[in-house]
Amino acid sequence: IWSVAPDGSAKTCLTGFAFAHWRPAFEPGGRILACAGHKTPGGVNIWLLRLGQDAVALTDFAENEDMLVAWASGATRVVFVRRGQFWVAEPDGYNVQTIQIGGTIVDMAASAASTRVVLVSNTLNQNRIVTVEIGSGVVHNIADGDRPAFSPDAARIAYRGFEGVMAMQADGSAPTMLAKTIVADGPLVWDSAGTRIAFTGRIADVENVMTIEAAGGGRPPIAVTTRGGVAQCFSPDGKRIAYLFQGDLWLATLDGATFTRLTEDGTVQAPIWWG
Repeated sequence: IWSVAPDGSAKTCLTGFAFAHWRPAFEPGGRILACAGHKTPGGVNIWLLRLGQDAVALTDFAENEDMLVAWASGATRVVFVRRGQFWVAEPDGYNVQTIQIGGTIVDMAASAASTRVVLVSNTLNQNRIVTVEIGSGVVHNIADGDRPAFSPDAARIAYRGFEGVMAMQADGSAPTMLAKTIVADGPLVWDSAGTRIAFTGRIADVENVMTIEAAGGGRPPIAVTTRGGVAQCFSPDGKRIAYLFQGDLWLATLDGATFTRLTEDGTVQAPIWWG
């Protein structure tokens, strides 16, 4: 895992061992990074990295399995998906346990602002979005679709529906079509103000970064890129968006006027904006 400044300078390696292919997650204070990775010998595990210190293993699995990881419930819980099951752990490594959901869990969205975690459960090749309460383990089926993403205040959930970009309240009520368009299989991401959502749209078989107003209103999506790209995350001020193109990390202003290429080795996966 590496960090890089928005101008492409100060590339810094944060970890000294291999990591699984999934987005790392900072706790809200930006001091602790949760990630899935492995040292030799040993399997893929959840690690907590306090910057400037050695990584500490939160789990002790022997097998090499990719895992999804996030923070939830005021950063008092680390949640992860392993072998299609949902797991919860305290950051000190205690109370590592599974919560039975049903089906195979293939995606997850969590927020430190909520005790509710959103999961995508697949049964017979059908994706269903469900929520689970961390404290009680109560599960609710709320929608058909995938690629869920919490709004910054965790009050709403954006997701990919059958016909385009959808949003609903966190309890599954008030589903709203935001953009009726072909949505590629990539992340949906909110800006920090909760006013815009970025996604990867497909037009004439080309995947491009697009944004839509989170409030709806029928306005069409705005294309940020025209030559290709997969949306990843907004800058904290909401003026730029990071995206991947042919394995490299790029930044673009929302009007598509300015582009900055940050890497040139074609190996970047799942970036997050930190700081």
